[in-house]
Amino acid sequence: MLNSVCGLIYKLIRKIKSLFYTFIFKNMTENCSSTGLKVDGFVDCRVRKIKIGKNVRIYNNVVFAGTGEIVIGDNVQIGNNVIVFASEKGGVSIGNDVSIAANCYIIDTNHGTSANEKINLQANLSEKIEIGNDVWIAASTMVVKGAKIPDGVVVGANSVVNKELESYGIYAGSPVKKIKDRE
Repeated sequence: MLNSVCGLIYKLIRKIKSLFYTFIFKNMTENCSSTGLKVDGFVDCRVRKIKIGKNVRIYNNVVFAGTGEIVIGDNVQIGNNVIVFASEKGGVSIGNDVSIAANCYIIDTNHGTSANEKINLQANLSEKIEIGNDVWIAASTMVVKGAKIPDGVVVGANSVVNKELESYGIYAGSPVKKIKDRE
């Protein structure tokens, strides 16, 4: 009896926390016309422009940051501890029906590396990241500036995506290499 009461209390607390974080997140975001947004934990939203589609689920400790625009399509899942950074000169676009697993890092900016100037004084280099529809990005993957992940791509865990990929391919590695096509 005590276990079932504790279980019900635990479920109620989780539901209240989820509703609270969803409310806070929705009220922090500009242009957020999302319906069916589910937030399972704390989301740190430090981005100026974010557009979120329908039926999006965002898990705990996700960070959206930067001065650029982040666009998230419909039916997207973003796992625990994901960081998405969009600069003003770049931006991040995520299509529909995309799953981004835990601990991924998506950043549209890199630092200059010229030997003629101190590293901390060099300008950032930015280029838009585009993620298509029906994409799965597995755990602990990095997607860096200029990466283009078209429709149907699967990216294996612990990969680094730094280029344009081919539709419906399966990729893995650092940097990613095509393993085979989806069948």
